[in-house]
Amino acid sequence: MLAYGYGMQSHLVHQDGDVIGMVRDRMQRNTERRTSIDLAHGGRIVSDVCVYAITRANMWLASNGISPDAISRVADKYDPFFDELASAEDHWRSIEYPDTAE
Repeated sequence: MLAYGYGMQSHLVHQDGDVIGMVRDRMQRNTERRTSIDLAHGGRIVSDVCVYAITRANMWLASNGISPDAISRVADKYDPFFDELASAEDHWRSIEYPDTAE
């Protein structure tokens, strides 16, 4: 996941042909497709930040011999939020790949 995020950010920072193609693709989509990908992509960015924060906190606690129980309780509270983000991704997937939707 980290490598993928790094690769995508590299495209954006360097404004290479891949990112220009992504921007062009987005601009040519109809409103429903554009909205669904924006929500799914935004959800991915937010969920990545949350997962990284939880991972860093757990690693810090572990390296200092502290129980990660408190972080686990906080992480559990993310579940409804992650479910909502997953719903946005599922909606996008149903629009982009209708033949594979469950």
